[in-house]
Amino acid sequence: MAVSLGPIEFDEEVIKRQLRRDLLDDWFPDPRRFEDMLDTDHIEYVLSENFRKNDGVYRPEPRTLLNIPKSNFTLRYGLEISLAERALYHALASRLVPFYDPLIPWNVFSHRASEDPSGRYLFRRAIPSWQDFTGVVRDALSDSQVLLSTDLTNYFENINLSVGPQRS
Repeated sequence: MAVSLGPIEFDEEVIKRQLRRDLLDDWFPDPRRFEDMLDTDHIEYVLSENFRKNDGVYRPEPRTLLNIPKSNFTLRYGLEISLAERALYHALASRLVPFYDPLIPWNVFSHRASEDPSGRYLFRRAIPSWQDFTGVVRDALSDSQVLLSTDLTNYFENINLSVGPQRS
């Protein structure tokens, strides 16, 4: 069955296969792995209803903010979107990735198109991408150079901007 969003049609089975793969590593997995929603027309209904009630414009649902524990006893936040919106993301990304991936320079390793011929993965897996990145960086270092590795994204995410210098 094909899912239609205006002039664009998506193969529902491809979307569901990629979505099921994506759901395998959720931080807070659904006990039923969303099979109760994936085996019905739930996703297509939610997306179509959103377009209908918003006069042909898609309005995203509010995201859910979750604190995700890290191994060093800190938290990082995660923004979770609904199952229907995850399906929409996979549908649109699977349509656009083949066009845009060849335009990305070779030294960008994150979120590249998967090289898996089975089509099970939309993007290249994160761990091999990270290993390729660190390998290229280490190869570029000379004997007198060192490499500092830190989580700058997490550092800046944990700065409370409302606590600033007090002005008198």
